[in-house]
Amino acid sequence: EAVIEEMKPAHAEVLRLRAEEKEHLAALRQLTFYRNARLCFGETFALLAEQVPPTLQLTELRVPPPPPLPPPDPKAPPQLGPTNTFDSVTLRLSGRAGGNRPSEAVNTLLQAIHAPAFTNLIRSAEIPKGAFRQEVAKGPASRDTLLFEITCECAPRRFK
Repeated sequence: EAVIEEMKPAHAEVLRLRAEEKEHLAALRQLTFYRNARLCFGETFALLAEQVPPTLQLTELRVPPPPPLPPPDPKAPPQLGPTNTFDSVTLRLSGRAGGNRPSEAVNTLLQAIHAPAFTNLIRSAEIPKGAFRQEVAKGPASRDTLLFEITCECAPRRFK
């Protein structure tokens, strides 16, 4: 009976360490969700460079961050990784188009984005209302230049 009493603290320590190990493994599992949810844009952007007409200049390629999550419940344990199963991703392309037919250059880019080479990443692309506008910079060349935006819905990031 004395031996059993001596083993109780050691047994409690083993149980505590096992519970701690489970917590760490759960945290690592959640963090791997982020690694698995990566969307790789590099190859797509390399292909995009081949499709940009010479009279068009891209000034921004941006993947905006997702909207902020509501504040966590202060009574709940903190989450180290995503709690949702997927995250929507958008891509914003903007720039300027010049030459004799600037709107045709932008439409050429938009059609290229709809090509099969881009459909694994980009699900849809559109020119939002009001996205074409005249450049207001000073100088005679600016009145032949249009500023544009293209908004793309990309494949969602999946956390699994």
